[in-house]
Formats: sequence, structure tokens, C-alpha cells
Amino acid sequence: MSNSTRTIAAAAAAILTGAAQADLMGTSMDMELVQSGFAGNMAGPTGGSYTYGTLDTFGIDELFTWDVVSPGLHPAFDNSILLDFSNFGYAAYIALGPSISTLDVTNIAEDVEIASPAVFLLSDLNTNIAQSTSTLGNSFSVGWDVETVINGNPLAPSVIVGWNSAPVPAPGAMALLGLAGLTVIRRRRRC
Repeated sequence: MSNSTRTIAAAAAAILTGAAQADLMGTSMDMELVQSGFAGNMAGPTGGSYTYGTLDTFGIDELFTWDVVSPGLHPAFDNSILLDFSNFGYAAYIALGPSISTLDVTNIAEDVEIASPAVFLLSDLNTNIAQSTSTLGNSFSVGWDVETVINGNPLAPSVIVGWNSAPVPAPGAMALLGLAGLTVIRRRRRC
């Protein structure tokens, strides 16, 4: 490989590793929160369309509500949301036995980095309490133990859900890779 081909390939690699990410402020996504336990789903799913960068309230019959605010300001993640269950009657879910909350976030304005979604208590931003996660394109699902959240702060149970944006090649990176490939093909034809 010639020096010029190496230079082009190195420039393309540098651009690819310096990937761009979208700013989610003002974009909408869909959320659904499900509570499940030993007897199946213990309440209907709640949620709806949410605009990143705002405060919104979701709930069951407007009596039991949970608030979402973003960004949740977790320093280790590109994006994060704060879920506040203070008015959700969250402790009632553990009265029936072990309970899991599962948050599904779909239709995000960018792809999610695989395996990046995580859940944290406000009192401990270093310990991921997620018990399950899955990521697919611009959607993810993450679950956590309700009792862990109640024990972390019984008066104001809340969590921060964080995720990273999947790397997106910056404009021009693919063109540089193509140019490097063409240069290699051209050199091979000459030999």
C-alpha cells in the first residue's frame, strides 16, 4: 500500500472514530412503563409520546402518575432521563411480591449504542441496577427491581435511565474510504 493510500485510509478511520451524534433536545420518542411480578403484569402499561428536554407526566387514570424529565444529567451517558415515581404508589407493587419495572423507549431520533442502556438510583450514580436490557436500532428496553428503588429512597423513589448514541460516520468518511479502495484497486491493476 502506498503512502497516499495509507494517508487516505488513516484520515477516513479518524473521521469514522470521531463520529457525530444527534442532539435529542426537542425530538420526540415513545415510552411505555410496565410493572410485572410473579402474577404477570400488575397494572396496565403507562406512557406515551415524550419530547426530550421537557417535563412530562404519565399515569393511570391521572391518580397514580410518574414524571419524566430530561436530560437526567448522568455524566457518563450521551442521553439520560429522570423518572420520578413519588406520586405513582410505587411501594404498592412490592406488597404483592417481587416486582420489576420495564421501560421501553422507541422511535428515538438516533440509534442507541448496543448494551449502553443502564439504570441508576439518584443516590448512587455508579451502580447500574438494570436487571435486563435490550437494544435494537433506535429503541431500547431496560428493567429494574422496584424494591431496590423503594429502598434507595422510600419518600421519593426515582431512577435515572442513561444511554449512549450509536456512532454515526461523519459526512465524508465513507467517501474517503471509497477513495482509498479505488486507489488500492488502481495500484493493483498497474502491477
